[in-house]
Amino acid sequence: MDKTLAERNRIQLTLTDYSHFLQSMLDRTKAGDMIGTMGLMGKSLVIRNLTILASLYEISKVRISEDYPKTVRQIQESFPLIDIEFISEAKCNQAMSLSRRSYDALSYTTTALTNETSENSNQPICPNNPFILSEQMGSEASLQLPLNSVLWFSKAGKVKLYADLIMYPWDFLNYSQKILQEEVKESQISETASIAKSSIIEGPCIIEDDVIIDDFCKVKGPTYIGKGSYIGMGSL
Repeated sequence: MDKTLAERNRIQLTLTDYSHFLQSMLDRTKAGDMIGTMGLMGKSLVIRNLTILASLYEISKVRISEDYPKTVRQIQESFPLIDIEFISEAKCNQAMSLSRRSYDALSYTTTALTNETSENSNQPICPNNPFILSEQMGSEASLQLPLNSVLWFSKAGKVKLYADLIMYPWDFLNYSQKILQEEVKESQISETASIAKSSIIEGPCIIEDDVIIDDFCKVKGPTYIGKGSYIGMGSL
């Protein structure tokens, strides 16, 4: 009997580019590398996603096109024990296309990855997006994840993890806000941050190293302020 992803502790991950706004402005390979390494709360998108998956499962291998050197370098630096297999982007896209055509026949269920709106646990976490779980890998599950996808936690109800696609610039802003609401529940202020006594910190905030917040500012959480940021006088 086939096991679901939750019952399989090991997964293989295939990363590929998918339609998004940067492709209209840059060469496709540069667009894929840029979207995957876009910063989100102190980590690049791909490293954030891998960190979340690695907290749930053992990632035995990442399959990715060598056309994305910056993304590959970040993965190797952050996860040196994960094997990297280079495959062509065309092969990645072909696998994605085949999986989407076989969509209804695949098993997507896991206790950790569940759909936001459906009460049926057999629904995928991204019913309209190409986040594909394949049951064709023997003792391991194969997960195909677009570089422009973002994983985020929700502790409401039984739902633990969502995935969405960043296709337009405003998607990045919307999902950033979602993540702040779901994940920033208490303040974490670096000892090297400098905050003026006349400034007010209200609500949960993450303030990284070497941040400077000048006089008469008001920071209202949930908020993330990245390393080395400067908040000028009177900012709200």
